[in-house]
Amino acid sequence: MIIKPGISTLEKCVDDGCRYVLVNMAAMRARMIGEKGEGLVECDSDKAVSIAVAEIAAGKIGYTRAKPEQPAEHAQPEEPAEHAQPEEPEQEQQTAQDEAAED
Repeated sequence: MIIKPGISTLEKCVDDGCRYVLVNMAAMRARMIGEKGEGLVECDSDKAVSIAVAEIAAGKIGYTRAKPEQPAEHAQPEEPAEHAQPEEPEQEQQTAQDEAAED
């Protein structure tokens, strides 16, 4: 259980105090620390999650909210189904059924 820094301190480090974002930030950073073995701040603990939380509280790491994707300006519309050409495998199946019916 993490006591220091407190949750009220950590909630101020993310937009709207969103705990989901906070947990994801800590988890992702803890994985990085686990792989590299070094943090950006001094911490009493040697555990990756504790170091990650200390970094968040110190303002050493943060996040950028992704912008929604913009529609492509030059996107080509798909061809309507009534003008689309039939696929050949259906024609081959129909031909095979016709030949079987003739026998």
